[in-house]
Amino acid sequence: MSLTRTLDDVGGTNIFGTEVRSAIELVALIEQGIPVRAVDALRRLGDLSEADLGEIIARRTLAHARKNDRLSPEQSDRVVRAIGTYARAHEVFADA
Repeated sequence: MSLTRTLDDVGGTNIFGTEVRSAIELVALIEQGIPVRAVDALRRLGDLSEADLGEIIARRTLAHARKNDRLSPEQSDRVVRAIGTYARAHEVFADA
């Protein structure tokens, strides 16, 4: 699965605010901090409960990030990795 398809699966430009065409662009986006709405896209993609989501990003941390509308680079990296994992699992198992 390609990087752009993975990001498109969760909403692409609507979620990330920009088109990501390469790994270098993704790294730059992560370093800036991705929008918090990417967490909501991850939750839908993985059909995650609050507890499941808490394994990826703590609720207090997420609540704080929602005030700024951006995740930190570390949080962004964790969320993007989780998106990639869930998207790959969907591809392999052909089922959510």
